[in-house]
Formats: sequence, C-alpha cells, structure tokens
Amino acid sequence: DGWREERTQALTRISAVSLGGQSWPSCCTEQVLSQQASSCGQFEVGLICQAGIMVAQTSEDGTKYGSVAILGTGWMARALSERITRVAGLSVVLGSRSPSNDSSWDLSGPVKSYQEAIDCATSGIVILAVPASAHSNLAASCVFHGKVVVDISNAPELYDRTFSTYQGPSVAEQLQTSLDSSTQVVKALNTVSAYALGDYFSRGFALQVPVAGNSSGAVARVSDLLEKMRLQPIHVGDLRGAREMERQQFQLFSSWKWPLLVTFIQSIFWIVYSTLWYNWMIFNGFPTFGKSARFTGEQWPMKIFNKICANTGVVNLLIMALAGIVAGVYQLVRRDAVSPFPQWLKRWLSMRKQLGLIALFLICLHVILATLPFGPAYNSTLWNPVVAGQLVAPMMNAYGESMFMIGAIAFMIFVVMGICSLPMMGPLLSYKEWVLVFSWGQYAVILLGFTHAMLYELSFIYCATCTKDINTAYDGFPHNHVEGQDRMTLVPIPRQVMLFAVMLLLFFKLVVALPPISFMLTRLRAGRPAVPSMKLTIEARNRTSPADV
Repeated sequence: DGWREERTQALTRISAVSLGGQSWPSCCTEQVLSQQASSCGQFEVGLICQAGIMVAQTSEDGTKYGSVAILGTGWMARALSERITRVAGLSVVLGSRSPSNDSSWDLSGPVKSYQEAIDCATSGIVILAVPASAHSNLAASCVFHGKVVVDISNAPELYDRTFSTYQGPSVAEQLQTSLDSSTQVVKALNTVSAYALGDYFSRGFALQVPVAGNSSGAVARVSDLLEKMRLQPIHVGDLRGAREMERQQFQLFSSWKWPLLVTFIQSIFWIVYSTLWYNWMIFNGFPTFGKSARFTGEQWPMKIFNKICANTGVVNLLIMALAGIVAGVYQLVRRDAVSPFPQWLKRWLSMRKQLGLIALFLICLHVILATLPFGPAYNSTLWNPVVAGQLVAPMMNAYGESMFMIGAIAFMIFVVMGICSLPMMGPLLSYKEWVLVFSWGQYAVILLGFTHAMLYELSFIYCATCTKDINTAYDGFPHNHVEGQDRMTLVPIPRQVMLFAVMLLLFFKLVVALPPISFMLTRLRAGRPAVPSMKLTIEARNRTSPADV
C-alpha cells in the first residue's frame, strides 16, 4: 500500500512538471532529465526514463514501419486508429469524403481525402473501414497500385435474406476482382467489433482474428500489423475463406438449433406431465382440480415450474452423457476407433456443450426458484414437526440438511464445468485436467444430483413413518401417494420418472466402465485390437530380434 501511494503521488507530480513543450522522444535526453531532477525525486526520474525509452522505441518503430491508411471516419475507423497508434505505436492517416468537416473531430491522425490518405500509406497497408456498398466507388475513383488492401466489411444484403445460403463470391473476392493485379486484398477484422478493439488493455491480448488472402506476403504483412496491435491472427487460407468469415457474422445460434429443439420437446413433455399430475390427477376415473388438489394454479409459476426446470436440466445432462456411452458402444461393435462416426452420432456429440450450458441455465433457475419460497409451507417433509407451544421456527431434519448440502456441492461442480467450457479457459486445461473436469465432473454432478433428488423422495416416506399414518405412506412404486391427500394413483410422480432415467444411465455407464468392456475399449482407442488374438501372441513369442519386438 505504501508503494502504491508513493507511485500515485509520483505520477501526480510528474504530470505537473513542465517539459518545455517538447515531444516525448526529444525531451527524454540526459540534459532534460538532469534539469527535471531538481524538481522531481529519484523515483519520478526513473519513471520519466522508462516512459521516455518506451515512447522513443515506439516512435522509432513507427517511423521504420510507416503510416497506415484508414479509409473512413466512423466508429470502426476510430477504434482501429486508436488501437494502432496507442498499442502498435504506429502513425495513421484517415481518409474521408469531406476532410474539412471531419478534421474538427478528435481523431488519432490527420484527415485527408481518400487518394491523399492512400498515397500517405508508407507502410503499404490501406484499411477499408467503409461499407461494402462503397467498394465499387472507391475502386473506380482511387488508385491502390501496389498496396495491401484490408477489407473489414460485411455484406448484410447478401446474407440476411438468404439465411446463410448465399454461395456466391465474398465481398473481398469481388473487391479483388475490381482492383488491378498489383493490389492484394486481405480479409481481416470483420469479426471484431469497435468495442472489442477499444478494450486493448484486457481482452485484446487473447482476441483472435481470422485472416484470408491470396498472397502469402500480403497476409504476412497484415498479420504482423495485427500482432503489433496485440491481436492473434488466425490464417484461414485464400480469399475463398472470406466466404465463411462473412457468413458467420449473420448466423443466429447455428450450433444451438438441435440442442434448443431437444430441450424444447422435453420441456413440453414435462410441462404437460407435471401440470396434469399436480392439478388434474385422475382418481377412480374422475378428475380433481382446484380445492381438491394440493397444488392449484396459483402455485404453478414457482412450485410446478421449478420442478419442470429441474427435470429438463437433468435430462439434458443425461442426453449429454449418453452420447459418450453410445459412441463407445459403437466403436466396440465396429471394432474400430479410427473410422468416423455416422452423421447422427457426430451431430449428437457436437451438441453436448450446448446441452450442458442449457442444463446449467435451467439448474440455476431451479436453485433460485427452490430457495426463495423454501419453508415448511412448501417443503413440509424436510422440516421437523412443530412442538406445541414452540415459539421459534422449526429446524430442518436430516433429510433436508443433507439434501441441501449435496445439492449445493453438485451445483458448484456444475458451475466449474460451465466456466471451464469458456473459449478463454479451454486452451489452458491439460488433457488430464480436461478429463477430470468434463468426464469425472459430469458424472459427479449426475450422481450427486440423483442423491439430492432421492433424499427429497425419501423424506416423504420418513415423514409418513414418523406420523404412523398409513394413509400418508407410500404403497411402493409405482403406487404413489398424492402429496397432501389420502388418495393413491398409479401414475408416477414426475420426479420419479426423472430418477428412473438417471438410474438407467448410471447402469449403462457402469456396464461400459467395468471390465472387460472398458479393457477392450481402451485397447481400441489405443490403436490395438480389442481382444488379443492367439496367433499374434504366438508370433510375438517367436520373435527374437528386439527391433521386431
């Protein structure tokens, strides 16, 4: 804290020191620094030296590299110019249709006409920060001879109405065709927003930028500029790769369609099933609703919807885990772990991340909806009975305490899985860490969640046993007591349907995880036969050469 305070005071005093109106590179000389030593302490002089060396290096590098021309003065052009000047340390020249009007703005470089800005691009790089519709006019009115033109635009008129079915040439390909052969077009920065470019002190260090171009030299020059801007260029091939780069900007959750569809279908099932079970149960052939049922329509937004979120989220987890089990069984049946999976299984495996994130969202809703109204009125079986004359609220019983503890552990493991699935976290995990988080963590969440729900289920039996009331006891599965009534039904509770699905999945996983199936699957994935043949064993024994062995 003392160092921070000293540093803050030093920076404040430095800002008040006059440097004679000189620029930073010229002012950071031994003579000037010695003159400032009388008014600044030793700590301030050290900071001035560091700042001067940094700016001097930046100026020298900018002079060596040359100026970058940016055609346009909109939000994207301003963000690019600020990042190039402040992060890369290079000079920029902006081009505008009306330089006299735009010169009054607070920009990072001088504003000239389009052609003047192109001529001032001593680095040979011209960035087109204008709409795609203006490319034809620029190609006809300006001369880009020998320059590297960076196209950062997208074309909504090509993709919006066709819903990503447009298969024609990209904007960058059309621009390359309209320019002379000495000009090379490179597609880049169309996937980055002006806001992300302005955040160059944090997220800019890990920001990936796809780059496409026909000329390897032009791509290398643009990639070098992006690296100076603390961006990470990703080469995607020639300009044909720009088609996918532009198409991606107009896709609306393309990888979420099937996961959302699966979630929607099963959520409809749980909505109908839960609503019918709790509000329209059939007893002896006659429906009951309203006062004769435990839960009326008033409890649907919290009580019933909470159960729907929990069941849908858990089943999403089961579908996600079942995909890996089915893939292993498919490899065992085919006796081949190298050949690609069929299309339906590839699609199933590819949507596991989305299914897991949707499940995490639903489980978060379940946690909120279950915690806010929690109390004896909503969860009477989890609380100790009220003693006559007791003035304080009752405490939870062992089932309630254990259920909440296990549920909280499962939820936090699930949250860790969600955090590790972020793009910025995935590359930081080693293979063993990835297996621990997503493979073991997945089944830990399922097993703990199953225990959490099972304890809630057993609390009804415990409550009925304590009260010695035969009318409030279960008569065994599938005969279920209607919660809060003395009638029985053959229809299982929605929670029991979910628990039965979990038990099936855990049984399948146990079968695959135990020898000899796990042994055969491990050998297959290691590139060896699932079962060692006797012939191979005999041949191996007959080999005497260490090289043959």
